Amino acid sequence: MMKMQPIVKKGSKAQKGYSVNISETSNPDNPAQMITDVSLDANINSDVNFLNNRLADINNKTDLEKLIVDGAYYGSDSKKTAQINKTELILTTLTGQDPKYSTAEFKLKHKEGIVACPMGKSPVKDKYLNSSDTYAAWFEKGDCRNCTYQDKCPVTEQKKNMTVRFKKKRYDRDRLRDKHSTNEYQLLKRLRAAVEGTFSALKRSQGLDQFKVCGKLKVRCTTMYKALGYNIKQLVRILNGDIRTCLSTR
Repeated sequence: MMKMQPIVKKGSKAQKGYSVNISETSNPDNPAQMITDVSLDANINSDVNFLNNRLADINNKTDLEKLIVDGAYYGSDSKKTAQINKTELILTTLTGQDPKYSTAEFKLKHKEGIVACPMGKSPVKDKYLNSSDTYAAWFEKGDCRNCTYQDKCPVTEQKKNMTVRFKKKRYDRDRLRDKHSTNEYQLLKRLRAAVEGTFSALKRSQGLDQFKVCGKLKVRCTTMYKALGYNIKQLVRILNGDIRTCLSTR
């Protein structure tokens, strides 16, 4: 983040400056990681917009398959952008609190209804509400009695049946949360920590937070030169055989 003119509005608060987003390689087998993309915009630009605007170019330059980001970059728009560019978004965190109950293990028939609960029980009745993209189902009370999954299930008891109702958006987030909690994805998510070190290095060695120019175009060009300087230093480090830092932090 760079604190510079102009003063702009973000919500109800006045903000000053620009936001810089960078992407960087994160293959542990690389002798050093390189910055692959730099984008800069006014401080009111959201992280989702940064991703939407830059993902296609990053993909074209690097044949990107996986992009590790924090939860602020995830939304319905960025999800569609990632699908179009055949890139998997891996989130270090999801915004909001983790829900008490999960819908991830319910079996759905797309835009028709719920096929089965996590324990494989079929509902006596189910439906899909297209207007709200909501799935609902009714189960026999006997199916839920003494169920080992009950403490994690969003089912509620009614007079005649046990019912469950959830939106597709909630279901997708629950499935994503489950997927990213596996050991494979926990290891992948740790790779993102290196880019925080890159920002710190850019400030220390390239003066990323200190500029002698004003105006968006000049600041953007200067930021790209600073990133280029960082990459050149990484290449020199490889040529000199000094790759200890790269191997230990990325």
